[in-house]
Amino acid sequence: MSALRRVGLLLLAGLALSGCTLVSTTPISTQPDGTIPFDLLAPTLPFSPSQRIVYTHRSVYFLTASGFLVPVARLVPAPATLAAVLSQLPAGLTTAEAAQGLGTRVPSDSQLLSVQLEGTRLVVEVSAPFALVTGRSRTIAAAQLLLSAAAWGPVQSLSIEVDHEPLTVPEGSLTVATVTLAEARTWLAPSSAT
Repeated sequence: MSALRRVGLLLLAGLALSGCTLVSTTPISTQPDGTIPFDLLAPTLPFSPSQRIVYTHRSVYFLTASGFLVPVARLVPAPATLAAVLSQLPAGLTTAEAAQGLGTRVPSDSQLLSVQLEGTRLVVEVSAPFALVTGRSRTIAAAQLLLSAAAWGPVQSLSIEVDHEPLTVPEGSLTVATVTLAEARTWLAPSSAT
């Protein structure tokens, strides 16, 4: 590259960078609240179906460092549907929960595709990443789902499906397609096992 070309590129770069130091002489203006469109200053979410969004606390279960499941209160929109409560599990831990040493075995990349309550039996259709969880971790993930569902309402057992096929869960030396609440309660911390 010739010296003349270098000088030209250097001058061009300097000219481009000098534009970064331009100062606006126009002051920042404010608008009265009444002129802000689309209710963007409203206390609720814009375009929400109601004037207020109400939240309620529901318990979901996470894993302690000692290997037990404990309830954690989460805010969900009211009325709290079973699907809304269970969707808190793949959403993962909050920063505060992680700082307390809590964990989860429900994969964050899994999705709850459908949640059906058949009497007291819950059938949850999950996406394929959930099937990649194996062994004891799958048992804990199933217990997290079942205990969280039981905290919501009258759920006594859980079946998990992937692509409409039952997903088995290790239970002791057996594998089962349906986990009962009594089995899931064995994962509870001693102080919360009621």
